[in-house]
Amino acid sequence: MISLKPVNSSTRMALPLLKVSFRKGLFLMALVTALLASSTLGGCSSNEEKVGGQEAEAMYGYVVDVQASSISNVDTLTMEDVKGKVWHFKGKGGHFLGFTPAHLREHKIQGQPLYVSYKEEGEDLVIVGIKD
Repeated sequence: MISLKPVNSSTRMALPLLKVSFRKGLFLMALVTALLASSTLGGCSSNEEKVGGQEAEAMYGYVVDVQASSISNVDTLTMEDVKGKVWHFKGKGGHFLGFTPAHLREHKIQGQPLYVSYKEEGEDLVIVGIKD
């Protein structure tokens, strides 16, 4: 036979307080995480950044098309910015860490935007970096 010990009133009161504190703690943790994420993502107010010690322009938009010479190298990338302007970039067969042609196509299918850093070489816009 199992015997149950009576629970005193202070124990009964502590349990609901723990639940409330835990919920408040989760809420505060989620709030702080959201604030940190928004300040990190919203921190870029300029269209320029330094890449390899050189100034590079940047644009934010959606993948329209990707042409690749191999499973890991991007030849061309066509993007559309949030204002509807279409951009044509040359990858020059470059490999961009974490951004294979297949991954860029996933962004196209899912409608997820990207930041593309580029430099002008004559009339060409050459990709120097890609970020989520």
